[in-house]
Amino acid sequence: SSGINAEYGGVVVGCGQYFLLSVSLLLSCLQTLTRLFVLTSPLKARFIDSFHLHVLCGIVWTLSGLYHVTIAVTNSNHVKFDYRIYTCDIFLTSPTWSWITQFSTTVVILLPILLETLSTVVMVTHMVLANKLAISIGREPRWQGTITTILSTLIFTLSFLPYAVYQLTNTPDHVDRSDDHVIPSLNHVTQQSRGSHVVYKTVVSLVFLNNLTNFLLHSLAVRSFRGFLYSKLMI
Repeated sequence: SSGINAEYGGVVVGCGQYFLLSVSLLLSCLQTLTRLFVLTSPLKARFIDSFHLHVLCGIVWTLSGLYHVTIAVTNSNHVKFDYRIYTCDIFLTSPTWSWITQFSTTVVILLPILLETLSTVVMVTHMVLANKLAISIGREPRWQGTITTILSTLIFTLSFLPYAVYQLTNTPDHVDRSDDHVIPSLNHVTQQSRGSHVVYKTVVSLVFLNNLTNFLLHSLAVRSFRGFLYSKLMI
């Protein structure tokens, strides 16, 4: 019973950490796309209410979970402890999963990064033109939104792009056919593997950068966001 509970807990931890990161990544991209729509089509954006936004967020949570739930169901008996990042993970049991993982990496990470970058270019172009117009009529330009948008995209890209590149360019370590609960190649660090382990730890750590800095960045750079937080705290 304890073994089953430990195994089930490993499945939850192994899938949960990546599921939440997928949700965070896609919600950040959705936020940027929504801001772009509001900026470029303000009249149409008036018809977007909280119901529509909740539906979009629900779709993001559902799509993020499909891949991870599939992995948990088909590989629930292959939970291993990864000594590279000291956590439980699900190590896939078939080489077929390697190309599925690469496909999901492209769709879930690279595509949102591309959309985020293109959306940012369009938004910054509109903001720069708006500030130039404000200067031409003698009003003070507002650069906080422009700077925040650029920094958000840079942090977003720095956070997720290295992990995507690692997943696409390295032979998956997570394809395993052994029955041990510890992958032999992952339970110790040799001189030859030390560099690859450091790289893996670095790219995994970077994926949390977006969550750590996004709130702080908007709190420090955007006055209206600080006002929104203050109004909510006073309730």
